[in-house]
Amino acid sequence: MRPVHDTVRAHPYVTNPDRLSALQASGLLSQEFNPSLDRWTRLAAGLINSPVALLSLVDADRQYFKSHVGLPDEVAFVRETPLSHSFCQHVVSSQRALIVSDAREHPLVCDNGAVGDLGVIAYAGQPVTTADGHTLGAFCVIDDSPREWTSQELGLLEDLAAGLLAEIELRSAIARAKRLEYDLIRQAHIDALTGLSNRRQLAVDVAAAFDRDDDSLLAVFDLDGFKLYNDTFGHPAGDALLIRMATRLQEAVADRGTAYRLGGDEFCVLAANDEIVNRAVDALREHGAEFSITNSHGRVRLGGQVNTPEQAMRLADERLYANKNVRSNAAQRQAHDVLLRVLREREPDLSEHVQAVARLARSIGVELGLDASALEELTCAAEMHDIGKVAIPDSLLDKPGPLNAEEWALMRQHTLLGERILLAAPSLASVAALVRSCHERWDGGGYPDGLKGVDIPLGARIVFACDAFHAMTTDRPYRAGRTTAEALTELRKEAGKQFDREIVAILVKRLTERGDPMIS
Repeated sequence: MRPVHDTVRAHPYVTNPDRLSALQASGLLSQEFNPSLDRWTRLAAGLINSPVALLSLVDADRQYFKSHVGLPDEVAFVRETPLSHSFCQHVVSSQRALIVSDAREHPLVCDNGAVGDLGVIAYAGQPVTTADGHTLGAFCVIDDSPREWTSQELGLLEDLAAGLLAEIELRSAIARAKRLEYDLIRQAHIDALTGLSNRRQLAVDVAAAFDRDDDSLLAVFDLDGFKLYNDTFGHPAGDALLIRMATRLQEAVADRGTAYRLGGDEFCVLAANDEIVNRAVDALREHGAEFSITNSHGRVRLGGQVNTPEQAMRLADERLYANKNVRSNAAQRQAHDVLLRVLREREPDLSEHVQAVARLARSIGVELGLDASALEELTCAAEMHDIGKVAIPDSLLDKPGPLNAEEWALMRQHTLLGERILLAAPSLASVAALVRSCHERWDGGGYPDGLKGVDIPLGARIVFACDAFHAMTTDRPYRAGRTTAEALTELRKEAGKQFDREIVAILVKRLTERGDPMIS
């Protein structure tokens, strides 16, 4: 027998990309032996009394024997021949059975290399065609002598081919089901956006660490500045930022840790030591010309400090938010102090006005029972409510008479200018929102957004009433200030129109009780 290595030009259907893709997807081209499929070739050889039986899969340039009986050792060892030595390629290209009694006299295969080199004389092959119409190969019996195949033999071969195909389809369905199950399990434990493990996987890993008496560090991270980035550049840019950070985080901890995304802008690592956690801190930072993303985190060591996964997560979260509040308050106070200094130097009269408004607003916040954080935000907004006026020309601020329509339009921009100035400091973003709305009227006739009623933030409603009271009782170049009694009368008159009734009632009560508009 001479070496089998000739090549021929394959039929277009044989090289059809969809068919080849289906063949690859079937998994039948793997080198693994399959005893179940071998039973079908043994049955065919025994029942039809044929020396050779094959399950042949036809690729673009070869036929591969997934299962076989009776092949010469040289061919059985390599389990394939080129298409030049394949009768099965004709079964595939026609997608019909091929019956040959004497190949030497058959016009389709008389020149096929398998006749002289492999002794293939008689051949009967049935197509192996999947449910979606792709013919992957042939199930065939072969004899080395001329043979008239009986109808009973051909019928038996067809039935065996159908049974073989049913088993192949069943195996394929089982494999797809297993892949789907694996994918579903994987997806349930993987964050879809970043590809990091998710909160569910973290719970599994932390529980396993406790079972091993592992003393790993659990560190939970929250990005600082991400909301402003998202609002400024849009959600697609925000998603891209999260993906970049996740990639850096994964690389930073890969040697001795695991990275997780818990959702939103929250990340986590399970790390061997503090050095890995510190790498994670650096990975979750990014700075640009118009933004700065940093992070706050809380870390806890498993085992020594906590006894259960739930305790570990709770303590890490508590430490995260404690650190975040310290950072946020410090940053907010620093930015706040700088802006107050700017306002004081630019407009000393405005500085005195906002301080008085802030004291009055804070007293109303206390009466309303606001918590410490909300009180701090309200006080800061009251102190900053006129910061936008540093960008208004002095000629308007110091004009001795009333402003005309064009001048009023410019003056009304100061809330938007104030918001823009404050947003330059991410820690003052919530204060900026109140400053924007501190000239909105209860009846919807205010500016810049025409908000109405409870749609106006509570802090902005408080600042608006306190600002109006102090403005009415302050001397101006073009008029004298009103008395406290006159100002309170005006507030009552405009309650439910300009101002929130509840806030006016509290304001009147406090001023009447104290008898001093400059609440200390």
